[in-house]
Amino acid sequence: MAGKYGEKMARLSLIIITAFAITCPVMYLNGIGSGFCYAEDYHYPGGPYYFKDIKNSAAPYEPVDEINYEEASNLYTYYEAYFNDDGRIVSLKKYQKGKLEWSDKYVYSPAGTLENRELSMSSR
Repeated sequence: MAGKYGEKMARLSLIIITAFAITCPVMYLNGIGSGFCYAEDYHYPGGPYYFKDIKNSAAPYEPVDEINYEEASNLYTYYEAYFNDDGRIVSLKKYQKGKLEWSDKYVYSPAGTLENRELSMSSR
């Protein structure tokens, strides 16, 4: 009896996990936030995505406080990010007063570690 119960619980757990794996990105696309899904941390490949700030002091930087373009263009400083298929940042740009200040590009190893970084400063 315990074996059948365990199998049913395992199947139910798999169904729940699968449902959240499918539902969370769909909720994000439709603008439905969910703390349980951590929708604010999910980014589809490409961009641009806009942010108020960056979290890390070392590369690769992690942008925080996502905003839309209209909000970004009204800020003194904002960041524009692009993501790869694995959800890692491949390009991050810092804008100040609407002008590009610097651009940072990242290349990752197959294991996901930062392999190369290219920082370009703006020639204001």
